[in-house]
Parts: sequence; structure tokens; C-alpha cells
Amino acid sequence: MNRNAAFSNLLIGLFIGLLCWGLFSLHDRNSELRYIAADAGRRLNLISDSTSFDAIGMMALYDAHRQYDKGIRDGENWIRKHPNDIMNDLVMTQIAILYLDKGEHDKVNVEDDLDHALAYRDRALPLALRAGGWAAMSDLQKLGPLTEAVGDMLPKGRCVQYGNAKKLQQSLLDIASHEETDPTRGVVSPEQADAKINWLINESTGSLQRIQRKLIGSGCQDTATAGSKSADGQVTVDTRNSGGSPLSAQR
Repeated sequence: MNRNAAFSNLLIGLFIGLLCWGLFSLHDRNSELRYIAADAGRRLNLISDSTSFDAIGMMALYDAHRQYDKGIRDGENWIRKHPNDIMNDLVMTQIAILYLDKGEHDKVNVEDDLDHALAYRDRALPLALRAGGWAAMSDLQKLGPLTEAVGDMLPKGRCVQYGNAKKLQQSLLDIASHEETDPTRGVVSPEQADAKINWLINESTGSLQRIQRKLIGSGCQDTATAGSKSADGQVTVDTRNSGGSPLSAQR
């Protein structure tokens, strides 16, 4: 084989390799190439969200690449344009997660970031509980750990948020235990539903035990079960922020 043929084969091999890498990267929803392409498409107005799942997916992509402000802006824009979308609880939950993750890397405005995370938690929670079933469980399995993480990060609000996290995990456990015998479980097969339900019950039980240890270890008075439900039977959270002021009074 002469040098020209060898060089041509090398170029072809490199092209095929790059093509495969590109296709694989675009398939990986958190890859750098996918992020660059999606972000460029947004800036050039070539890509827009047609569903709430599109918005949530893009927000998660921004989160994975620590572009928290871009993800928050996307979520807030979606809610503003689609105020009555039935999936807005999921969008608000994702915004709360973005604020939490931002707070974990923000050494200057951490308390403000976490206050925003709690504010979006409080907006998402009643919508999720009103939806009930799988929709509620999807939010609660994220909002519970989020609230616990805020307690870990904010000493002044630790007891309040650990108590809130316990309420949310208990609510998830209650819904999951009921859903286990509910024949109207959506589009998943009974086997898939049972596996997911069992996993949620085990995770919630473990989380409740962990949070209880944190409450005791932090010297907190455990008030998570007292007054934890509203008049209509839905779980409520203490809306005091790290400084002890009601979030609703500030936002």
C-alpha cells in the first residue's frame, strides 16, 4: 500500500471515529457535545421547548454542566409562558434542584440560593399533592432529599428543614403504600409498577431513619408529625427560611 492510500485510509478511519463519537455523544443526554449543540441552538433561537418535558430535559442538561442560571431562566420562562401547564410542578421542582445545586457551589449567596430552592419547593408541593399518585411520588422523591440537603447546609434552619424532610418522606411512603394496591397505575405494567413502588417504600423507610438520626444528633425537637397536614388532609411544610421568616412574606 502506497503512502497516499495509507493516508486516505487514516483520514477515513478518523472521520468514521469522529462520526461515531458524535452520534454517541448526542445520544448521551449529558454529554459536552450535546450541551454545546443545545445551548447554541437556544442562543440562535433554533431550538425551543414544545413540552414541559423538553424544558425539564434542557434544565437538567444545564444543571449537569453547572450552568445553573441558564437552567433557572429556562424554567421560569416556561412557567411564565405556560402558567396552566399540568406538569409545572415538575418544572418548579427542577428549578428548586437548580437553586440547591447552585447553592452548593456558591460561597457568597448560598443562603439566598437555598431560600429560592425552598420557595420553589413550596410552589411545587401543593400542585404535586393535588395531582396525587405517580405524579406526587415523582416530586416527593426529589423534594424530600432537597429539603434534607438544605438542612445539612444551613445550621440556622436545620431543625425546621429536617422536620420538613421527614414530613415529605412520610407523605411519599403513605402514597406509595396506598398506590401498591391501586389498580389504576397508569401506563406501566403491574410488574414495573410493583418494582418501582417497592423501591420507593424501601428508599423512604431508609430516608426516614436517616433523618430521625439527624434530628436527634442535631438536638432538634421532633415536631414533624404534629400539625403536618392541612384541613384537606394534605401534607404541609414549615415555610420558615433559614432566618426564621416566612418565605411567603418575602416573595
